[in-house]
Amino acid sequence: DELNKENEAKLQTFFDNNPESIFELGFHGEIINLNKSAKDLLDISETKLASKKIKLLDYLETSNIKEFKEIHANSCRGHKRSILLQVHLPKKDLIWLDCKLLPLFDSEHNVSSVLLIAINATEKEKVKTELSISRGNYEKLVASIDESLWSVDKNFNIVEFNDVAFKTIFKVR
Repeated sequence: DELNKENEAKLQTFFDNNPESIFELGFHGEIINLNKSAKDLLDISETKLASKKIKLLDYLETSNIKEFKEIHANSCRGHKRSILLQVHLPKKDLIWLDCKLLPLFDSEHNVSSVLLIAINATEKEKVKTELSISRGNYEKLVASIDESLWSVDKNFNIVEFNDVAFKTIFKVR
């Protein structure tokens, strides 16, 4: 019993002090427990947490809700899952969270709740969006050039070419 208490205290310390936001969710998506990082992220006080059932769904972008419910349901059945979510913060900011959902089992090997570990991926998603826009602009530029345009690697193998180059290659063949 003493060893179990000691291990539980260590786990609780790890949980509370982890820099990643960690949520323990019930079967209906309600927040059962969360660490300091998650409380700070969603600006949830102890009194607010104790006074009512707060659902993670209340913070999600509406386009994410259906997929989150499916992923959460699979986790409730014992499967590990991942999802990228858009979350509305209380100050009206919209952030991206890269989430891992892990089922927690009781002593009888039944799922008792789901652990959601979230890492802020907002900057990563902004960069991906900017790269996508840049790629789109590049492709438009390449398509608008009416000269033959070739892209080769360091061994002079053709990697990419525009439509004009394609027509030239076709004619040569």
